[in-house]
Amino acid sequence: MSLTRDQAVDEILTVVQAAWTTVGGQDSSRLKYENVGTKSLPPTGQSAWARVVLRHTESRQATLSGAQGSRTFRRNGVLTVQVFSPTGRGIIGTSDLDTIIRDAYEGTTTSGGVEFRNVTINEVGQDGDFFQVNVVARFEYDTIR
Repeated sequence: MSLTRDQAVDEILTVVQAAWTTVGGQDSSRLKYENVGTKSLPPTGQSAWARVVLRHTESRQATLSGAQGSRTFRRNGVLTVQVFSPTGRGIIGTSDLDTIIRDAYEGTTTSGGVEFRNVTINEVGQDGDFFQVNVVARFEYDTIR
């Protein structure tokens, strides 16, 4: 399968949106994306929230050109979902949102062909009024040109 960068980003973010709202039962306004106006600012209050950070890291030619002259380019990157839960509940007492998000990506491939690997949960620690846990997933997809 072949995806453009925009298509791949859309598929990657659709997974976290569904995990956050449908499975996690959270308000979509508490899921923040980088560079989306003031909506990317941290919310206040004592409810969990998350920030989504997507970074493409490398790209390489994966195949030689075929009869039509097209080549496959493999795009790689890292998705980090920073989950912030109210403090004072201990590591085990933090929300299950990190596990829900991890499970949404772990061992999966989107319908368009974005593959996720090495999905981990990293406890970061206290950040102001919240305890931060990062869910980190490596991804890759192909573009044919």
